[in-house]
Amino acid sequence: MKNRILKLSSFLFATVALSSCLKDKGFDDNLRQSLRYADQKVVSIALRTDVNEQESIVSVQASAATTTINLVPVTLAGGIPATQDVHVVLDTMNSLVDQSVYAIPPNSDFTIVNKTVTIPAGQTTGYVQIQLIPNNFIGQPYALGFKIVSVDGGYTIAGNGRGQGIAEFAIANEFEADYTDVGIRYNYSAAAPVYNVGDPIPGGYVSTTPMPSPKHLNTLDATHNSLDFANLGGNGWQYIFDFGAVGAANQDYPLGITLNAAALANNSNISYKLATYNPVTKTIKLIVLYNNAPGGTGNWRLLFETLTKI
Repeated sequence: MKNRILKLSSFLFATVALSSCLKDKGFDDNLRQSLRYADQKVVSIALRTDVNEQESIVSVQASAATTTINLVPVTLAGGIPATQDVHVVLDTMNSLVDQSVYAIPPNSDFTIVNKTVTIPAGQTTGYVQIQLIPNNFIGQPYALGFKIVSVDGGYTIAGNGRGQGIAEFAIANEFEADYTDVGIRYNYSAAAPVYNVGDPIPGGYVSTTPMPSPKHLNTLDATHNSLDFANLGGNGWQYIFDFGAVGAANQDYPLGITLNAAALANNSNISYKLATYNPVTKTIKLIVLYNNAPGGTGNWRLLFETLTKI
């Protein structure tokens, strides 16, 4: 599953343009749209152009309640408001979805509120809305395909694929966020030290570069998140935290902590690992002792990290 940067239990969707024949090269190249020609009466699925023209983002809180979401924005060319209500009919087109990357949610898990989008007079944008229970979508990327079928008011459908696309969405669990990371990694070149939690740092350790900060916890499912391993995230090493036993009191709860076995195939020499989480301060504390080479032939490393939700 791809990791995504989702803040504060956010809902991510991407409206992706797909290629087709050119119907109006000036409009398709954004020349007329950018100049706001008054005679251009064109409707399209809205795309961002400030960061990535193939992606849009909207946020919604994770929830167990049925929630209505503005999923697919439909817009008029050039930002020129409609002089009267414009009705745009869309339909699903799930053949556009790459099912090797995204799952198509079962119809029982969502409801399309409106396949006819009304862009009100004086405005430029309307939305295909869907209803769903966000918590049913935690940790899995889904997508739905859409296409514009027809439009009234003398408008035409944009060419260059801007009349169709996919809406991708996934919900982050409540623990996903950026966290400040205060910590240090100690290297030890002799035999494995005897260390108990709370002991002073064993003699012979040399402190190295502090932990990178901030770090991002990524959603795996409703109660599991992954985190880059120490300052070795470039190698793809990860902790996997289990928040399932966390309560509501102001105390440090033990976290289930495992390691991404595939990413750690060349380094399974973990002597111990300890993690706690405080649900009030949103703080994770970590202590890990491991060897830096297969078979315990490398240096021993002792990690201390304190992560606080931003």
